Amino acid sequence: MKKLIKERYQIPKHLSCVYHCVKMCLILFYIVLVYFRNLWCLDVCSMLLPSISDLIQSGNEAFINVSFKAIRDILQYFMPVIKTNIQRPPSAIGVDIMQEERYNKCRKCQNILMDIRSFVLKRQTVQGNLGNVFRQLHMLLQTIDI
Repeated sequence: MKKLIKERYQIPKHLSCVYHCVKMCLILFYIVLVYFRNLWCLDVCSMLLPSISDLIQSGNEAFINVSFKAIRDILQYFMPVIKTNIQRPPSAIGVDIMQEERYNKCRKCQNILMDIRSFVLKRQTVQGNLGNVFRQLHMLLQTIDI
């Protein structure tokens, strides 16, 4: 019985380990995507941006640096696609499911990038390397205005 009670109190510790392992797996995945840019696509952007947003807000310098590189690549390669698809919403005449899906993914990416921009705006005054990263990221995120 004592063993069960002791193990029960260890559950938060184990969950914390799992949570950090998941974060590390995401970081490794982002590192692969940063170095192999041809693996990026709009689907990947829309799926990974929420976790990139979480990582950049984590406070861990390594997580922030990898997130910065991922956001930089997303802005560089997909911002024109996102802008074009948002400026041209699906037409009311006929049904184009692919266009509607693309529009929804682009809208989702833009909303998450706007949330990241508002977070970064508050963090620009941080001193040191992180401050420089946040200032650079803020400059890059100025391009998301449509």
